[in-house]
Amino acid sequence: MKLTKSQQNTLKVFAILLLIVVGSILRIYGLSNQSLWYDEIVTWSISNKSSLGEVWNEISNENRPPLHQILYFFVIKFLGDNEFALRLPSAIFGILSILLIYLLALKLFSFKEAILSSAFMTFFWAPIYYSQEARDYSLLIMLTIAAVYLWVEIHDREHLSEKIKLLNLFVFALLLALLAYTHYFGLFFDGLLFFGTILLFWKNRKVNYKVLLSYLIAVILYIPWLKGLIFQASKLQNFWIKKPTISSVYDVIFYLYATEPVLFYIIIAFLLFSFVQLIYTLFKKVQPEQNIHFLNADLLLWLWFLLPIIIIFIQSLLTKSLFLERYFLICLPAAYILLSRAILNLPLNRYIRYAIATIMILYISFDLFYLQDYYNKPVKKTQIREATEFLIANYKITPDAIIIGFSIDVELINDSFHYYFIQKNSPLRLDYFMSTLRKLKDLEQYIESRHPMHIWLIYADVEPPESLITLLKVKYKYIHGKYLYKSGALLFKQK
Repeated sequence: MKLTKSQQNTLKVFAILLLIVVGSILRIYGLSNQSLWYDEIVTWSISNKSSLGEVWNEISNENRPPLHQILYFFVIKFLGDNEFALRLPSAIFGILSILLIYLLALKLFSFKEAILSSAFMTFFWAPIYYSQEARDYSLLIMLTIAAVYLWVEIHDREHLSEKIKLLNLFVFALLLALLAYTHYFGLFFDGLLFFGTILLFWKNRKVNYKVLLSYLIAVILYIPWLKGLIFQASKLQNFWIKKPTISSVYDVIFYLYATEPVLFYIIIAFLLFSFVQLIYTLFKKVQPEQNIHFLNADLLLWLWFLLPIIIIFIQSLLTKSLFLERYFLICLPAAYILLSRAILNLPLNRYIRYAIATIMILYISFDLFYLQDYYNKPVKKTQIREATEFLIANYKITPDAIIIGFSIDVELINDSFHYYFIQKNSPLRLDYFMSTLRKLKDLEQYIESRHPMHIWLIYADVEPPESLITLLKVKYKYIHGKYLYKSGALLFKQK
């Protein structure tokens, strides 16, 4: 029996609501399972201040824009600073991304692409992972989708010579500013959108000043941060990212789909076929099935997917490298819509295409729940919490001990364990901060001055070098300890 249009619409609404509910469960469940790792604790450390002015001044000395930290100032103030509260905003942004990618794919193509793209956003590992991390990437993904949606809406109306809603222009300007304030790759993406606008105007030989007004408003809104941007840019020479290679491009694409290798190669095959289809339609001037009129929607997605990777790859070879997998999460929505488009455009019977899409979603879920066992043993974050808990539980037998913290830098080790000492209501604190940059001689002199019976060595993100262990073993013997993922706590007693 054929469904009426009303019944079809009801089923469509039910489908997207079901994905949002499932996506919400996948993002909120286990939100505090893992320890905060250093970058998340930095979020807490910067935002855990008594005023917004302090947060603003603190973030100016970092290498990121201020929006996420300002948001977390209010999160800590009103929700608290435990792991669940700190990660909840990212989960909310991740849930909203499921709806937004649906709306964007629906605007570009049809319900089929929209619901499949949302399913990918729901079940793929990467958006779930960043929805459970107290960092700015989930917000960045959400804002990127919203900005592209309005960019398409505005330019499609412009192409059809329809009246552009002023509200859309102001919301678009606000989204551009929020993107720039969230992450510097958001600012970079703003530049790509502006460049796309200029190209479209050049192609049509006309300029609607109202559209350009959006970019001007965004620039004005960004002026308060220009001083911070300039200062942080001046410190870029100390950035730590390695120069990319061709394999780095493969790593980025793998990271965006973040799934089992065999399925990834199948995905690549689908994408290559889709790319060939795009080239064919462009050269043969075939009119694609889409809902926008000013540009080939498949071309738009491919440019969104590839241009950031290509531009940053070249830039990183010529100057200081900024080529890091997670920075390209701005490309993730395009990657998922392209994949849905590739599957649904296969030259096969439609029921076979639907079966392939269903099998892929089931396999992605199988990879998440079984192969990765994401929610039961997903040790992907430095186990700072577990190391701290072990030290606190065993410190009572060594009340005279000093606690030496070790990591790649002093701030990392101090902030990391300081957070968990506070969370566990422990009066303990690190007595000495040992980093890879500090001299062992200084530590030796400190131990000589204190002459403790016991020494606790607690570390995070990097294992203590053999030279440090050897130094301790000159006058102390190893008693016991706990070795964890990228972290640990070791007890030494005087010989």
